[in-house]
Amino acid sequence: MKYLFLALVLVCISCNSEGTNKATQQTPLSSTKIVGSWELSETKISPGSPVEWTAAEDTNTYQFELDGNYTYTNNGDKRLDHQGTYRVKDDELLLTYSSEVEEVKKATYRMTLSNAELILDYVGCTEECRLKYKRKAE
Repeated sequence: MKYLFLALVLVCISCNSEGTNKATQQTPLSSTKIVGSWELSETKISPGSPVEWTAAEDTNTYQFELDGNYTYTNNGDKRLDHQGTYRVKDDELLLTYSSEVEEVKKATYRMTLSNAELILDYVGCTEECRLKYKRKAE
């Protein structure tokens, strides 16, 4: 019985109290973890069949601020540049914004944050719609 108790204590102590998964190096999702500048590096957009990650042809950048505001810069079409607010809820990134070509709009992405990569998976897309961003050096 005392060996069982000792084994249980050792298992509890060995658990990762930081809340990160060491196998995948995923960071717990929070607003403060995405603060900074992120540039689109790869896309995985499925037309209905399996696809692989491909290098992004037109890049864009998100700049997330600590105060909950963000700026989006589209290097292909400046009319799509906009500013708005963001919120992280569980594993979702919620954006509210307007641009030159769109009135107030809301977008929701499933978010995966690991090391220096931010993967956004558009909620509502019937096929795979994933965008991979790399953290830009400040």
